[in-house]
Amino acid sequence: MIKFLAVLIFTLIISSCSGISYQQVYPLLKQATVGAPDFIVTQEFINKKKFSFIKARFGKGRPVIMVLAGVDDSNIFQWISAKGEMLYTLNGKVIRSYGLPFNISYLRNVSPVFNTPGLIKTPLKLMNPNAYVTNNLLTTSEGIETLNFINPIKVKKYIIRSTINELNWSKENIYYLDLNTNYVIKTTQYLHPNLPKLEIEFYFKFS
Repeated sequence: MIKFLAVLIFTLIISSCSGISYQQVYPLLKQATVGAPDFIVTQEFINKKKFSFIKARFGKGRPVIMVLAGVDDSNIFQWISAKGEMLYTLNGKVIRSYGLPFNISYLRNVSPVFNTPGLIKTPLKLMNPNAYVTNNLLTTSEGIETLNFINPIKVKKYIIRSTINELNWSKENIYYLDLNTNYVIKTTQYLHPNLPKLEIEFYFKFS
């Protein structure tokens, strides 16, 4: 079972982690021409962490470490940053957010359709300002690849085209599914029309 603790405990644990708030990152993205430097997660860095975590990065902003705060009965993972921002993921897909400049919330638990790729239409709430739209998610499989992720890992790559017809907005999201664990270990997603792309790397600690 993946290790997790209460949100309060994690907030205390990660208060010393490097990284800055998404609310600090996003305004910088609009002004930066080069962007903040990235950092590489090493095996040594992973070994020092007691709990599962993700490295999240919007656009060229500074990466932020977010720690796993819990997993509910629907297998939704809650990740929290040192500043209190939260991402909720289901099979690697962000379905809710909190504390970002522009947040989202899917009105039903939508999971990437990896086993039977196809089209899903699902209601989505965009915030700041509030708007209710329909998100069309079309999944296609791109076959098996080797991903250099700490060590080379065999993954299956999936592309999900996310379209909101009401806004004439369409983006391509990418998921890399670890064939050994059946977990998404890396993804690039566009959450909100007003946010840059989000890159996430997942680092799971199993007991």
